Amino acid sequence: MDLATKVEELIKLTTSLKQELEELRGKDGVNANLDELEKEMAGLKSEINELKYCLMKQNAKILALIHQLPRMRRKTVLGDVDANCPTEVQKKIQDYSKKFPIATIADLEEFEQSMNDNNTTEIVLILERLLFHKGVVRNIGSVLSTQVIMACNLDGMHGKQRLLKYTKFVDALFQAVYVEGYGLKSFHNDLRRGLKIVKNRVFKKRSERNTMKPRRNQLMDSDDEYDSNHCDEYEVDEDDSNQTESTIKIEDSQTICGD
Repeated sequence: MDLATKVEELIKLTTSLKQELEELRGKDGVNANLDELEKEMAGLKSEINELKYCLMKQNAKILALIHQLPRMRRKTVLGDVDANCPTEVQKKIQDYSKKFPIATIADLEEFEQSMNDNNTTEIVLILERLLFHKGVVRNIGSVLSTQVIMACNLDGMHGKQRLLKYTKFVDALFQAVYVEGYGLKSFHNDLRRGLKIVKNRVFKKRSERNTMKPRRNQLMDSDDEYDSNHCDEYEVDEDDSNQTESTIKIEDSQTICGD
């Protein structure tokens, strides 16, 4: 039994146990049984989370191995999306490509709900094309519109939308930029920096427009830090990103572009 199947079975079992708990709740003489069932449910939830994490790591390793293949070999494994893919796959990729950059939070909600096992592969391939080499630090604007970026931050602080709640979308982003040794913590930091770069760019433009006004009243959260002492933060982040990109290019020359 593969990991994905086991996760699905555990989720079904947990749901069944939850229903049993609801049926038993309120009846006399069943408190001890309820305690046992709740402990069993807690254990199953923990096991599900561990399996999900293992499954994500397994998928990431597979992607890393594919990235390391020479380009011609990758075409054999993945298929040439432009020429050799079946017509229905090409159509799916073309249809999903039109959704980027995602324009509004409502569109992001809809996109998250639309993601499933039948379309995740195509979505990851599209995101890989949008982000490859530049990554989420410098190219998140190709995936999310400025409107969406300004409305959210990673953790949902200060009344903003929590980007991490869109678990399927964020996982697809991670798969699209994954390279060997690139962990979730680094990915989250890069995603946070990418959002901040776009926000700083917007704040800088606002500041330039308002230089003649006596007062400026800007509302921002911890991910939106910006003031006159940080006007050039985008340029600083871009320099840092250039270093990151150079590192990735060196890795690419040894692995991905080995052909």
